[in-house]
Amino acid sequence: MEIEKVLKTILITVGVFLVVTFPWSIMVIVNFFTPGPPAPTTTYGEFPFRIVYEIGDERYVIDDTLICEYAGRNKEGYTGKELKWAGRLLSGEKISQGYLNYEEPVQGNEWKYGFKVMIIDHVATGYGYIGQLKIDIGSAQYYLGYYALEDYAPGRAYDGGKGFLDAETLLEKYDVRIIETAFSAPMSGNGIEVMKE
Repeated sequence: MEIEKVLKTILITVGVFLVVTFPWSIMVIVNFFTPGPPAPTTTYGEFPFRIVYEIGDERYVIDDTLICEYAGRNKEGYTGKELKWAGRLLSGEKISQGYLNYEEPVQGNEWKYGFKVMIIDHVATGYGYIGQLKIDIGSAQYYLGYYALEDYAPGRAYDGGKGFLDAETLLEKYDVRIIETAFSAPMSGNGIEVMKE
C-alpha cells in the first residue's frame, strides 16, 4: 500500500514536470535546428558625420566619427542567435541606443537598434515636462550594409515619444533648428536586401 502511494506520487510528479517542461523542450529543440542569421562579411567601419543646429540664438556643431563593429552573437536573447553590434564615437563622447523603427522585428526576432547623440538633456518644455532631445545618427547594421530600411536616413530628431519630430515641431517645442546634417553613406556587400518598414 505504501509503495503504491510512493509510485503514484512519483508518476504524478513526473507527469506534471513533463507537461510543464514539454513546450519549453520543443522550443529548445526547434531553436537548435533553426539556422541563425548569417554572419556579416563586413565587420568594421568608421563613418564621419556632421550635425549643425541652433538652440535659440546659439549655434552648435557636432563633427565626429561613428565607429561600427560586429560584436558576435547574442547568447541571451529569445533565440540566442541574434547578431550583436557595437558603436562608439571617435571623440569618446557618449551615445545612446534606441529602436531604429517601431515596427515588429523584420528578420526573425532581432530588434534593430540605432545610435543617438543628445543635444538637449532635461529641459523644461512648453508642454510642461522635462525632455531629452536626441538626433538619430544611424546604426552599425545600417552603416556596415547588413540592414537597411526603405526610405531611411539618419538625422531625425527624437524626444522619447512615439516617432520622430519634424522641423516645425522641433522649433515649436524646443526652439531648435537643424541647420545641416551630413552622414556617411552605408557600405554594401553584406548581401542583405532593403527591408520595408
